[in-house]
Amino acid sequence: MKGNIRHSAYAMIACGVLLSFSAMTTTAHANESQSNSAAQLAQRDDSAQPSGFQVGRSTQGGPSYIGAGVNLGALGGTALGDTSLSVVSKVGLTNTFSVRPGVVTDFTDDATFLVPVTFDLPAIRVGELADQDISVAPYLGGGIAVSTDGDVGPLLTGGLDIPVAEQWTVNAAANAGFIDDVDLGVSLAVGYNF
Repeated sequence: MKGNIRHSAYAMIACGVLLSFSAMTTTAHANESQSNSAAQLAQRDDSAQPSGFQVGRSTQGGPSYIGAGVNLGALGGTALGDTSLSVVSKVGLTNTFSVRPGVVTDFTDDATFLVPVTFDLPAIRVGELADQDISVAPYLGGGIAVSTDGDVGPLLTGGLDIPVAEQWTVNAAANAGFIDDVDLGVSLAVGYNF
């Protein structure tokens, strides 16, 4: 039974990654076809930002992304509380809110899916390195955590997005899941912006 749950979890991870890449490709094609009209709008108003609800948009904290890294578990009995691989993402919904689906797994017998909605704060300039501004964009939120053991519980999350290049964002996050007991993990990841 546990093997079937594990294989289902890996299939869900693969589907999630494929859907994210599909969204990135669709967004890239839409951006390409609208580049001329976007350039014309930007010439009219440099402060033009998309308003309202739009899946995959940038928030005031930065662009949407998908990435991978490591989860450093501190406490708990699920993959969130163990040292494991993490897959992270940010999908902007409005100028201030995004959903950040992710998964942490050790690829042996456990995976924990994280689905928080976050409030994204504006980026804060913290310094300069090699003539490039360094900024951090904090966020806070909550949602649900689902373990492949069949346990579901609330999730609290908070972290920082740090843009390091036009196409790359470093993400540091602390996650607390209340699944069976308290599960704590810190995730460090690099994401590709889309």
